[in-house]
Amino acid sequence: MSTKEKIVRWSDIDKSKLAPLYRRYPGQCSPQGAFLELHPDSGAIAFGVNGEIGNAVPVDVWNNRALRWTVSERLTTRGLAKIAACPNVEKLVTRIIAGHSVVWDGSNNSGSLTRDAQEASDRLGEVLSEHLWTGAYPDDQVQVWTVGDWMANAAWSLTGREDPEAIIACARGFDVLLEGDIQKYLEERAEERASERAEDAS
Repeated sequence: MSTKEKIVRWSDIDKSKLAPLYRRYPGQCSPQGAFLELHPDSGAIAFGVNGEIGNAVPVDVWNNRALRWTVSERLTTRGLAKIAACPNVEKLVTRIIAGHSVVWDGSNNSGSLTRDAQEASDRLGEVLSEHLWTGAYPDDQVQVWTVGDWMANAAWSLTGREDPEAIIACARGFDVLLEGDIQKYLEERAEERASERAEDAS
C-alpha cells in the first residue's frame, strides 16, 4: 500500500465559529463560495472559503494538482465534522488519491485522474452538494439573519442591558448566524427610544 493510499489527513475544523465557512464581504449580495479541497500528493484535505470575489482559484487548483468540491457555506461545525467522519466520503477520497497523478502536458504539470478516480470525484461532488447533503441533514446548516430582524423577532428589551456577546450566544443556540454590527444597532435603537420618551414627555 502506497503512502498516498493509506493516509488521508483532515485539517482541524474551527469550532469557535458557528459556520466557519460563511463569509460575506461588505457590499456583496452573496457570501463567498465554500469548498472541500484535497491535495492528492500529500493526502491533506480541508474545508475552505474562496477569498477572492469572482471565480479566481490558485494555480494548483487550476491545473488539477489540488482538487475542489463545492460545499454549502452555511454548514455548521457539526455538519463539517459529520462530513469529515463520513465513511462514504473517506472511501471516495481514498479512491481519488489512488487514481490521481501529475503529468507534464506540454506547458504545465497538470493533475489527471483514472476513470475510477474520476467516477469517485463525480460521486463526491454529488454527495457534498447542497441539495443532497442538506436535504439529508437539514439541521447541519445555519440560518442567516440580520441583527435587526433577529432583535425584532426575539422581542428584546432595549433598555441598555443588552450585551452583544449574549445576543450572539442566544442566536447561536438556535443555529442562527447574525449579520451586522450589534453594538451599533443597540446604540441606534437606544437613541430612538430616548427620542420617543422625550416626545412623549413633551
